[in-house]
Amino acid sequence: MLAAAWALLGVAVAPARASWMVPPAPYRAKDFSIVKKDGVYHLFYIRHNNTLAEGQTENDLGHATSRDLYTWTQQPAVLPALPGRWDNSHVWAPSIVLRDGVYYMFYCGVTNQPDTIFQWQRMGVATSTNLYDWNRMDQPVFSCEDVPWTFCRPANPTSGFRDPFVMADPAAPRRWLMWYVANVGTDTTNMVAGRAVSPGDLTQWTDDGALWNTYGIPGGGGRIESPHLFQHGGLWFLFFTVSGTQPIMYETSPELLAPAGQWTLRGTLGGMLNVYTGSWFASEYLRDGLTDYFLFVNTDRVETRRMTWTGPTSFTLQQPDPFHV
Repeated sequence: MLAAAWALLGVAVAPARASWMVPPAPYRAKDFSIVKKDGVYHLFYIRHNNTLAEGQTENDLGHATSRDLYTWTQQPAVLPALPGRWDNSHVWAPSIVLRDGVYYMFYCGVTNQPDTIFQWQRMGVATSTNLYDWNRMDQPVFSCEDVPWTFCRPANPTSGFRDPFVMADPAAPRRWLMWYVANVGTDTTNMVAGRAVSPGDLTQWTDDGALWNTYGIPGGGGRIESPHLFQHGGLWFLFFTVSGTQPIMYETSPELLAPAGQWTLRGTLGGMLNVYTGSWFASEYLRDGLTDYFLFVNTDRVETRRMTWTGPTSFTLQQPDPFHV
């Protein structure tokens, strides 16, 4: 109302600031992870170079920092794909956790070897104490070879195994959980979310089964990507991206490790918000003090919204309050 009144009086009004991180040209952002350290937000994201062919880009992770979620500074990229290594082709989908003062970045590394391996996707990990300098493990820590229900063919590009999301198990100290997505061995054109468990050594993971509640989602197009979870009001929320017209969907359950039948499909984020979200994908959640944030990729950028809960399974999204931040 105030802005409109000033406009009627002929006074120029600056457009409202938008809370988003836009990579510099010629890049656009894809799957990402965000953490906060010493009052600074660190956002790591897939960098897709729009001027290159698909097979020649997404070979490092962008790094941007901000103190208010509005003004972002681009830092040097991290984790470049290195010739001769297992992750020599692409570096995708970071997920960062903090344990005992050390940050662990899980990611999907992609291998290409002429005539033998094409787009082989496996999970790797790198560590850092300052979020700028990263040391990665020489070998992947988790592979479709470790999961018997997946379609695991290193020479087949439809053998998907990617998008790790790692979190501490709230019910078991020192235990960690990883969610990810993979193609199904008995139905190779469809994907499903899977879960792995670590007893404490974050370089050791074992299969904990498929989440069949994410299989064959109506309107999902057979693809599921970018899973992440958080808890609110006694419910666990599982968000993921599909290939439908409203790509971000979600389910809820009262138990984090509930079997498939105890998860309830709530539909699309766009349907819940009553907003068209056809260009949104790869969402993430951030709890900062008493404030919940919902982040997502929109076309070429990562956008941040403050969540205001309107019911047990619903919320609205607004621009963050810079004074709170």
